[in-house]
Amino acid sequence: MHATTRGILARALLSLGLTIALAWAAALFAPLTSSSFQPAPSGGDWPAGRFHIPADWTPRTWLVRTGPGLRHDLISESLWMGSTLGMSDSTAPNRTRILVSVGWPFPALAWTVYPVPPEGNALAQAWSAGLPLQGLLGTGDPRRLPIRPSWVGLALNLVIYWLVLTWVMSMLTRRRLHRAIEHNRCVRCGYSRDGITPATPCPECAAPGPQAPAA
Repeated sequence: MHATTRGILARALLSLGLTIALAWAAALFAPLTSSSFQPAPSGGDWPAGRFHIPADWTPRTWLVRTGPGLRHDLISESLWMGSTLGMSDSTAPNRTRILVSVGWPFPALAWTVYPVPPEGNALAQAWSAGLPLQGLLGTGDPRRLPIRPSWVGLALNLVIYWLVLTWVMSMLTRRRLHRAIEHNRCVRCGYSRDGITPATPCPECAAPGPQAPAA
């Protein structure tokens, strides 16, 4: 595999690792620090593009709570009266859905508090509701370790991290090259080039000299 291709794949994998690690860190530790009410969406809308409201619903409340890398969306047919709403996805007129999203700078993974998949299918339970963790969110809902992607946020985070990593690695490469030339060493393996003409390849690894003619 070509070195350039290996570098691209390495940065992509590292970007994915950073995306998942930051999302899981928020799921484990991030507190909810602010809350705001949004205009209740009509049935069939996709609030922030993250989950569907059935067409037969009449939503009256959309409460958004946020924290560092953490977002808690509650949409209910009940009106918010300063107390806990009826938590159900199937009983009108107080049907409620809750989605928790984590990731930075965009939500990349998510889990649902309501609705909950039927019991007996462990894979569906884990995909929808995440894996159980110790501790509670500021809402009283249990913390979970999500495995379900929020595709748009995941893609945006991957692009951002890939660009940042590419820039950092480019800067480090330039610095290493400048230091190698400054100390008269091979830019690839660090072998001393003392007594070797600038146009001569490195005798250790055959890397071109700093003044080798262009191919």
